[in-house]
Formats: sequence, structure tokens, C-alpha cells
Amino acid sequence: MDESGGIVDRPNTRTTRFVLQAGQPLLMVRHNQARQLIRLTRGQMRQVLERLRQAADGRAAPVEISSWNQHPVAAHAIAGVLLDMGFRLADGAMHWPARSGEAETPAGASLEAAELLPCPIDPAPVGMEPDHALPLVPKEIRPLVKILLSLLEKEFPGWQIEWGRRDPRGSYRGVQGIWMWPYKRFINLIVHPAGKACRGGRERFHGIRTHVAAEADLNDAFVTELRRVRDAAQIVIDAHLARHPEQAPPGTDERAVLAVPPRSTP
Repeated sequence: MDESGGIVDRPNTRTTRFVLQAGQPLLMVRHNQARQLIRLTRGQMRQVLERLRQAADGRAAPVEISSWNQHPVAAHAIAGVLLDMGFRLADGAMHWPARSGEAETPAGASLEAAELLPCPIDPAPVGMEPDHALPLVPKEIRPLVKILLSLLEKEFPGWQIEWGRRDPRGSYRGVQGIWMWPYKRFINLIVHPAGKACRGGRERFHGIRTHVAAEADLNDAFVTELRRVRDAAQIVIDAHLARHPEQAPPGTDERAVLAVPPRSTP
């Protein structure tokens, strides 16, 4: 609003929106990332979302939600509520009004939950499964994402690969070391231990920071470099956790690894 209380129409400005009841925050949506703040039934959540679709002056307000409680919205049980209210999935986000073109069915639409939990206690809805994960990235890059993920699973045994809001990430013994950001034309890939593991080292760590645009980029030279960085990263992380054993996952030692969860073939 402006100083006189009028509505300022700035559609390209990023905003943070709250839905309140008697001063109690129920839902926050910031940069298309939604956080539920109290426990709600599905019916109550529908009322909250109805209010979210209204601007301050009563006009209909378009809504886009890419994540829910820091989980991919398409894989969350909220997807079923959104779908019933006319939201549609496109490029990993739920949109209202629906975008033109063919809509995809969110994997989370089949999940039943009498109550929807607030962010701090809302568990991750799914594991690393293509049925849930691949619809979160643009269609144009999905075949290449699948190939790259298969390569990482093969070359990084003992690493845990999980999905964030819209992208897969990998960790070794609880320390993050793989980042992937899929775009329409390429995948931004970083393989480098998280900063906390590199502090105190005598030499600067040389990881991988590259764009993968085609399967030809995943050649023998790339795989050789990937293995070098993997082995070096594990040495750095093991040394870091030896210095700080309190940061290691419970029940593990410097020789323990986390298993990569199995993936099904879509």
C-alpha cells in the first residue's frame, strides 16, 4: 500500500504475504515458498488458501507456490488440497489461475492427511524417487537430469542424495557436498564439501563447478575428475568430523557411510 492506503500494483515485485486470524499468523508465503505456521485440518487450510487468493483490496490475486514447509509442493499432501481448489502443476510449482497447456498431476495429490502439520514438525513427504522428483524440474532437461543422477549414484556410493525444494543435493556423513540446479537448457552442478568442512585445511579445495548441457558433457574426462573430487571430498569431510565428532550423524564413525536410497524406474 502507499501512504494514503491505496493499493500499489507492482506485479514483478517479490513480496511476503501472511494469512492471519485474530492476529494469529496461519500461513506465510515468501517468494513463492509457503510455510504453514499452525496445525490445520484440510478444511481449515482451504479457507486459508481462499483468503490467500484475495488481494488486500478484494481483487483476485494470482498465487504460485513452489515449496511447502521447505519440501517440494508437488510431493506434499497439500498438493491434493491445491488441486481441488483449481491449482495446477507446471515446472514444479502449483499455479492459480492454471497456466495454459497440459497440466501434470502432482505426486502428492494421492497422499491423504486429516491434518496438515506446521513447518517445524512437518516430516519430509518423499524420498529420492523419480516419480516424485523429475516432475519438479523443467520438461526440457528431465532426460539429462535422470542420466546425471544415475551417474552420481554409481560414482558416489555411501553418499545420501535427497531433494530440496526443487533440486537434488548430496551429502556424505551428514556434510553436504553435491548441489544440482536444473534449468531448461542446462544443469548447474557443484561438487565441493560445505564450507564448514574445509575450514582449517592447509590447502584450498578444488572442486567442480560446471554447466552440464548435453550427455556428451559427461565424458570420460568428466568422470575422472568427478572421482578425484569425490575421493578428496571424503578425505576432507572425514578429517573434519574427526576434529568435530559431535557433528557426525549418530551411530557413525569416520569409516561409516550413509546408503543411497534405491530408485525405481519410471
